[in-house]
Amino acid sequence: MTEGPHTPMRCSVVTVADAPELDQAAQTVMAALAQCSEVVATQAQGQTPEADAHAALLICDGPSLADTLALVTRLRAQQPSGAVLALCTQADAAMLSALMGAGVYDFVLLPATPAEVLVRVQRALGLMPATTPLDLRGVLTPRMRNFVGASPAFARQVAKL
Repeated sequence: MTEGPHTPMRCSVVTVADAPELDQAAQTVMAALAQCSEVVATQAQGQTPEADAHAALLICDGPSLADTLALVTRLRAQQPSGAVLALCTQADAAMLSALMGAGVYDFVLLPATPAEVLVRVQRALGLMPATTPLDLRGVLTPRMRNFVGASPAFARQVAKL
């Protein structure tokens, strides 16, 4: 599928477990994403995100960790370049570590504000403004700054070739 410069990014919102609290969180996420013209969100039926979505937003809780990890593994295999975000309730450090280890790009602890959800999704999709690149030569020690490239010794060696 050809993407134009103004084609919105697609997100698929998946509620991993059947729980009223997670369904409510999904509605909050959908409302937050509706505020952004750069993102089109759809709510997946069951645990199957859209195949062509740029990002999968998994709404999960502690009891659904095993199902969430299995889904993350499947998504990473099917679409390695797609962003996977976990939006979690009842999360502890072990759960978050397991999610990140499985390949989740980022996580949001619920309840979250719509602004927080939106910013995390935009970041995952590469929609955040770029920062100024780091001047790597400035980080080097003065002795090493001109070792390659502008150094007279390097220029002499290149001239011999």
